[in-house]
Amino acid sequence: MNWVPCWPPNRRSTVASVRASFAPYAAIPWPRPLLKTPYGILRRNAKASLFPAHRRRPRKHFLRRLLGIQSSIPELLAIVERELAAGYQRIKLKCKPGWDVEVFERVRSRWPGILLSCDANSAYRLHDQEHLESFDGFDLLMIEQPLWHDDFYFHSVLQKRLNTPICLDESIRNRRDALAAIEMGSCKIINIKLGRVGGFSEAIAVHNAALERGIPVWCGGMLESGIGRAHNIALSTLEGFTLPGDVSASARYWTHDIIERKLRCRRK
Repeated sequence: MNWVPCWPPNRRSTVASVRASFAPYAAIPWPRPLLKTPYGILRRNAKASLFPAHRRRPRKHFLRRLLGIQSSIPELLAIVERELAAGYQRIKLKCKPGWDVEVFERVRSRWPGILLSCDANSAYRLHDQEHLESFDGFDLLMIEQPLWHDDFYFHSVLQKRLNTPICLDESIRNRRDALAAIEMGSCKIINIKLGRVGGFSEAIAVHNAALERGIPVWCGGMLESGIGRAHNIALSTLEGFTLPGDVSASARYWTHDIIERKLRCRRK
C-alpha cells in the first residue's frame, strides 16, 4: 500500500485534515496510527495535553492482566496468584469451549472477590447460548466478543439472554459501529484499541459516543512498546474509561523496552 500521497502534511494541515486524507484507506485501519498519532502530538506544544481539559481527569490507572489458555488449571492458578500479588486489579481469562466453566469455578472459588472477566475471541456460536448463560453464575465483569468478530445482530440476541455484560472488541472499528452496537443492544461495554479504530481521532469519537449513551469503555492493547503503552495511558485519562485496561508493565512482553523509564505496575 502506498501511503506517500497523503504524507507528509504541510504547515496548514490540521489533525482533522490529516484524518480526512486517510479516508481512501479506511478498510485498513491498523497502519494509520503510525503516521496520525505522531502528527497529532507534534501539532501540540510540550505543555499541551492530547485531549481537552474538560474531557480528562487525573486518576490512578487500574490494570488488568490477560491470561491465555494454559496447559493445566493448576498452572493457570499459579499465574493468577503471581499477577494479583504484582498489583493487577482485574484478571481476564481467555476461554473457549472446553476451557471455560471449570476454569471459572476454580478461579472464583479461590479468589471470590477479584474482578474477573473472560475473552472468547469469537470462539462460540449462537447454539452455545445455554452454555454461555451458565457464565452468569461466576459474577464476571464481562464476556468479551463471544460470537463472530464482525457481528452486531446475534450479539444483541445473546445479550438479551445474559445478565453478564457483553463487551465488543473486534466488531467496533469506528464511531458508526459503536452507535450501531449500542442502538441494537449488542453490548453493554466497549473495548477501544487505538490501532483497531485507526488512531486517536476515531478513538475519541468512539469514546464520546459511548459516554453520551452511558456505555463504559476500557482501553485495549496489543504488544506495544513503552511508547505505545504511553499512548494507551493518555487515552485512558478520558472520563469514559472507567474499567481497568491493557496497561501492563514493560516486562510483560519486553526484556529491553525502548523507553528509558520502564512502565511498572505497583500497589498503592
